[in-house]
Amino acid sequence: MTKLFDWQMENTLTADYSAGDSSGTGSGTYEFDGTTKHDGSYSLKALVVDDMVLYDVVSLDIVKNTGCIKAWVRFNGAIAANINPVYVTFDGSNELYLNVTNIASTLYAGMTYIGGGASVYPDVDANTIVVADTWYEFIARWRTGTTNPSLSFQLGTGTAITVDTDLTAWTTTTGLLRIGNYGVSSPTVWVDNLRIYDDWDGTEGGPQPPVLLRYEVF
Repeated sequence: MTKLFDWQMENTLTADYSAGDSSGTGSGTYEFDGTTKHDGSYSLKALVVDDMVLYDVVSLDIVKNTGCIKAWVRFNGAIAANINPVYVTFDGSNELYLNVTNIASTLYAGMTYIGGGASVYPDVDANTIVVADTWYEFIARWRTGTTNPSLSFQLGTGTAITVDTDLTAWTTTTGLLRIGNYGVSSPTVWVDNLRIYDDWDGTEGGPQPPVLLRYEVF
């Protein structure tokens, strides 16, 4: 259980930690916003469609077939169709993305997993409704194989919505991690504190520091 990627968006394109590519490449009009941020001193601000920062994914080094993405997301303005603040794209048959979608004039946050051309996503419900000008933590979990649930999406500490359908592993493993506004709508999007893990729970493994005990003799 390991953290694969961590970028706090603190006015630099260099990730705080990465198991692969650690130097992001800017695309379009993006900026580091020191006023509207979830934590720290800055967030990534993507003004319109295709304003993004990109990191290379090489042989599933910063994302794997089982994992968890956690990111803080905020948007401003009407969403006509959808926006994708975090998008891992290998090809059209192998993708994973977090999104905000307009369904009958209500905005829902969610995720989609596409493996080998099969698209799977949790149904939206009242637990994933979002509004503009509010920070939300998006938590997306996925795992291939027969263990259920196979997908889980939740907003912060809210109730997760899940899927029990078995997921097909990605058949292409080299692509891009896109962060910002990758979609077909044009509201401004902010992303902050993005973390990717190689386990379902999104926890950090490794040895724990020793516990120091002090004894006093009287």
